[in-house]
Amino acid sequence: MDVLTYEKKLIEYFKHELSHERDTYEDLVGILKQFDNLYYNSQPSIGDDTYDTVRRMLCETNPDNKYFSTVGAEITTEHESVSIEDEYEHPFVMGSLNKCYGVDIEKWTQKEQRKTNCQHIVITEKLDGVSVFVEYLNGTINVASTRGNGEVGKNITDVLLHGNVIPKQLDFTNVIEETHLQLETFERVCLRGELLLFEDKHKECGMNSRRNGVQGIIHKALAHKDNMVNVDKISAIFYELITPEIPKFNETHRLKMIELLGFSVPYTQIVKIGDVNEKNMNDLLIYIKSQYEKHHDVDGLVLTPIDYKREDMKYPDHKVAFKYNPDGIECEIYDIVWNVSRFGKLVPVALFNPQIQIGDVSVGRATLNNATYVWNMKLGKGARIELIRSGDVIPHVKKIIVPLDQEHVTLPRICPECGCETTMKKDRADMYCSNTSCIGMIRQQVAHFFVTLGVKRASQKTFSRIVDELKITSLKILFELDYKTLMKVSGFQRKSAKNLVEQLQNITNILTSIAFLRAIGCSGVGDVLSRNILSVFTLEQLFIDPNVLNTKNIEGVGEVILENLIEALPLFKDLYYYLKRRFGFDKNIKRTPTHSSVYSAHSSISTHSSISTTTSTPKEMKEARETFDGKTIVFTGSSNRGHTRKQLTTMIENVGGFVSNTVDTKTHILVVDNLHTTTGKMRKAKELKIRIVEYDIFYRILN
Repeated sequence: MDVLTYEKKLIEYFKHELSHERDTYEDLVGILKQFDNLYYNSQPSIGDDTYDTVRRMLCETNPDNKYFSTVGAEITTEHESVSIEDEYEHPFVMGSLNKCYGVDIEKWTQKEQRKTNCQHIVITEKLDGVSVFVEYLNGTINVASTRGNGEVGKNITDVLLHGNVIPKQLDFTNVIEETHLQLETFERVCLRGELLLFEDKHKECGMNSRRNGVQGIIHKALAHKDNMVNVDKISAIFYELITPEIPKFNETHRLKMIELLGFSVPYTQIVKIGDVNEKNMNDLLIYIKSQYEKHHDVDGLVLTPIDYKREDMKYPDHKVAFKYNPDGIECEIYDIVWNVSRFGKLVPVALFNPQIQIGDVSVGRATLNNATYVWNMKLGKGARIELIRSGDVIPHVKKIIVPLDQEHVTLPRICPECGCETTMKKDRADMYCSNTSCIGMIRQQVAHFFVTLGVKRASQKTFSRIVDELKITSLKILFELDYKTLMKVSGFQRKSAKNLVEQLQNITNILTSIAFLRAIGCSGVGDVLSRNILSVFTLEQLFIDPNVLNTKNIEGVGEVILENLIEALPLFKDLYYYLKRRFGFDKNIKRTPTHSSVYSAHSSISTHSSISTTTSTPKEMKEARETFDGKTIVFTGSSNRGHTRKQLTTMIENVGGFVSNTVDTKTHILVVDNLHTTTGKMRKAKELKIRIVEYDIFYRILN
């Protein structure tokens, strides 16, 4: 199969799984993580457009999934090319950019004008290479590193110096002469840019693309440091001056300073914010590609307010990337099928036969929102519509061209999964299956719940097979299965069956109150909202009376999420009390403080800059143990007991705490591997006077 055919089939697969609501969502995220790993640690296996398409599909389906708060990929050490010594923890967050497609760019400019009163936008070409961070101290190179996951990258200083990609020493003559700044201003210079191969140099290296070429050269150079080949073919363009921070300088001044320091900068244009619209951005992108793409790869545009101040976060709020949005295609609906969601909602999906072509992608189906939309828009077999892929991703109806006569529009009277009657709930646009034990609904619930919890070596498809072949009618039945029964399911052998049964019998190792609420799968309720909700109510309070949610204002929980959650909770009530009786789940979880009490607690403990690593007294241990309850913990460095971040997160959640990846004003404790090292998180914690402890103390407290 050629690459183009593979990529089309990949997009069709993602689209098919999502439109059917098969709850293979975490499987799809896992596939995307594999692509991330190949892209950042080896060589990409799919093109950027295809990657952007499938990533945006997942993001539009569930934007609250914690995967979308990550950047890049974890540094792998499985291969000889990367060792622990090659890792470098960035002093600043090396973030990514949110993407705007088509008319979305106009919404972004309106938001910027409203929030910042911005009048001009600096537009640069979005370079498609390998992101790099460099730091110079007193004019001498200190480190060069890839972005990695935004916090930890690969140290490639020797690689870049070997190829003369960056200078070992900076010359400040021009920049001082032009800016009239003092030499002391440049004591620390930190830059961010892109490593590229120009013109056909990738072909000289035997690579099929420029970015693959850069990644491959770096990968081989790290693996064979005594024989670095082709490194001198790499070039660099820098687009962000991180330090020095000069208050009076705007974005154009910073780009000019990068140039004066002797580095190349991207194509730049300044426009009035009122001129930023879909047509103008498309025209500009076409022009830049026509001028530069023979020289290097251009992946879109980067839009930055002229008075932008750097945001040390993984996805900045005030900086964005722009990409194309294709035109709509007129087509005829071949048929409409109805899929049952995990909460019993019947989701209408239009089928196209033959498939239609939008851009470079074949489309065989598209979601039709809900039953009311199908009825009001008079949709059915033979209706003609205009279809677009919003953001070059999920196809949906732009407008109705030729509707059906109303008498030809049909809505399902019985559920396609279980044959029970359907119903339209009051003030709702959707139809629902009336059977709370509907096999379609149970299949979706089981698959989503256990995969979201993190049960290993069992995908959503696996759980779907278990439900279908064993005729499972509720989630709690899975905990009663023995391995012999499980072996009756296709694909299971003795070992895999025993492994799954063992995990289910030890479910409390991964099951926390936050994890349970998240695994219910209520749209929009991920880690963040689960924490917010459980900082106000206990899980048991929610199951005793879900309407208790109406009595408090909870950060991030709007009217729609509130309605959906109140409706979803009763479906999991039996499971909650079953787990409580059988495994003691949630038995000793105390009510965590409300937001106001969390913040007041923070102010009381953040006056301590660190905790001594000497043995604590019983009183100190008791005080320290209490600080985890309801507090936000951040980890950095490696655990001296080999625990993964996921395991550490479970430990904290089990004692009522929360875990974050970023040090900010809401952080209570930073756990580090060495108090004497200096990292970006350490510096931030000290600035905010946040308590810092080593892993030894952390474990002593927990035990």
